[in-house]
Amino acid sequence: MLELILVRHGETNHPVTNQYIGVTNEALGERGKKQALSLARTFAREKLDAIYTSPLDRAKDTAEPIANSLRMDMEILTSLCDRNYGIWEGKSPEEIRDKFPEENEQWYQNWFEYEIPQGESAKQVYERNVEAIQKILEKHESGKILIVTHQVCIRNILSILFEMSVDGGWHFQANHAGICRVRFDEFGCAMMTSFNEI
Repeated sequence: MLELILVRHGETNHPVTNQYIGVTNEALGERGKKQALSLARTFAREKLDAIYTSPLDRAKDTAEPIANSLRMDMEILTSLCDRNYGIWEGKSPEEIRDKFPEENEQWYQNWFEYEIPQGESAKQVYERNVEAIQKILEKHESGKILIVTHQVCIRNILSILFEMSVDGGWHFQANHAGICRVRFDEFGCAMMTSFNEI
């Protein structure tokens, strides 16, 4: 049996706001470090067969205590990186509407394909998440596979696994350090067995 375990990175020092923080490489805050250690204690009771992580520090630093506790290596996949919001990085929707009204309107007209200047479109992120999950599924037919990544990637991966439309991921809100488990039956059907487990 194959089980994919999706974990959103721990909290950073960035204030909890509605600003877009994608590829800005923020480290874990004190609470996030405690969350990472708590996750390591949780997974110390399990046998993992592989650990994959985004290249951003907040994800790597969440995965590292888990890998260390199990004496495992972790594989970094750039395709699990958070979205590059380009000129919108660090800005709130209100700031974007005020400073970039034309770009904001284009985004509203086609949120999936609109490519933010100096950044990515939602489609580009989705496509590299497809690449990531295909690589993992091709490499592992069974076992427990841990994937530490970001909110947008977890939403995309779940919509892919459950064969939902591209906007299906909006139905999922992954909490920091929350654990989502997806098991595959003998027919290859994905089933969620837990979400935002702590």
